[in-house]
Amino acid sequence: MEYFQAIATTTLFDRITNISIISDMAKITAPIALSTVGAALGFSAEETRRMGLGGLCNGEHGRTSMWARYKPVRHPSLLPLTEQQRLSVAYGMAEPEGAVCGHPADTAWQERLWRYAPPRGGFKEPFRLTDWDGYRTGRTAPVATPGTIYLSPLDNNGTLRFPFGTGASGIVASDNLGVDDFPTLADYYPCVALTFDVRGTSYTRIATAASTFGDSIASAVSLKVNALREYLTDRFSYFMCGCSTCQTDLGPAPAARYIVLPSDAPLRDSIILSTSLPLRFTFDRVRAGAVGAGSLFGGRPVSEYNPLGTIIPDTGGDNIGGDNSDSYKYLNVGSRATVSFRIEIYNYGSTAITIPANALYCSVSNNLAGATPPLAPAAAVCVFDGIIMNTASSITIPAGETVACAISWPEYCCIRNAAGGTVMLGPTRRFNAGFRLHLNSNSPTTIASTGLNISNY
Repeated sequence: MEYFQAIATTTLFDRITNISIISDMAKITAPIALSTVGAALGFSAEETRRMGLGGLCNGEHGRTSMWARYKPVRHPSLLPLTEQQRLSVAYGMAEPEGAVCGHPADTAWQERLWRYAPPRGGFKEPFRLTDWDGYRTGRTAPVATPGTIYLSPLDNNGTLRFPFGTGASGIVASDNLGVDDFPTLADYYPCVALTFDVRGTSYTRIATAASTFGDSIASAVSLKVNALREYLTDRFSYFMCGCSTCQTDLGPAPAARYIVLPSDAPLRDSIILSTSLPLRFTFDRVRAGAVGAGSLFGGRPVSEYNPLGTIIPDTGGDNIGGDNSDSYKYLNVGSRATVSFRIEIYNYGSTAITIPANALYCSVSNNLAGATPPLAPAAAVCVFDGIIMNTASSITIPAGETVACAISWPEYCCIRNAAGGTVMLGPTRRFNAGFRLHLNSNSPTTIASTGLNISNY
């Protein structure tokens, strides 16, 4: 009977070779011939004749694109299949044994992969040439990870978004399978499970989307970067899966069912948090007061006020380091008790980096009041157009290039106390105040610093 079905079907449809090439990917459309299928799979005419319908459909050749929506599947019908019939057999895909577990940190479970289950012939699983109608090579898995994610301090206030394939993004390709094409996944929520170690103890945290794979409103899983930094580690392993329980806020893994999703490889990778940027900051020149657009910077080399160019801890006394006649000079911070720096920033990373001006915060430690006032936004941020300064809403440093900018520290920052109040001082000077540039006011990260000998006379 199997042989008869193959011959009968071949005789009926073996008329016209019809392969259309779309975006360099072969697509089969009716009417279909064995030669059509063989050519799409990369077989010669002789190989196709030798294999016959059964050899092309049983998948033993390993060339069937398993993620194609239209391909040979296990179904007893002798007639061309309807979309509902294809859906009832998950478009020929079979979940692995042990696809569901009770905890998402099970590494052996995370290795399980869905597989293609081609027909095997006979009355229960006949070969149908019509199964190839709509087949296209080069289809991709429904779900893939975004890869290793590197987060810098610029991302502190951002959100990580994990899309779960075409079903979750709302972009459905008619000939590519999506997670919503698998009935067994319909009641599961997209889930991201994080595992990490803190002081030798392993932890697991999960977050899910607000809607299931079967919901009409597609969604993805979102994680707040600030929430990740609260866990006192800079490295997470993440795994994308399905969870039977909704938990949109990142928290301990609840007692639930977790299922592996259809993918080419285990949906596992890493999130790496960095407290630095691939940037080198050089404090070039300094001047008292704030800078303004459309003017020259002027100022003096920073090295005149601290040859070492670093922050040196105060060891006591107001006049340590000599006076202005020595190599250690003091910069008079002016009536507004602040300074501005001309800073050169070199990007040794592989991509351009943009720092928003409103993300830049400044601090001064060991100031003229002997204190470190609270962080405050930079008073001014300018970039140089040749020599002239222009106010900037951000600083963009292309990969492998250097950009010069001018940044003004907040007014009166050199004479404020630890509470932020202004302190009236007589003539005084302190050896080496620390000027630090930070990103963000919440969980601030120091991205650059220098030491400077300052005075108010």
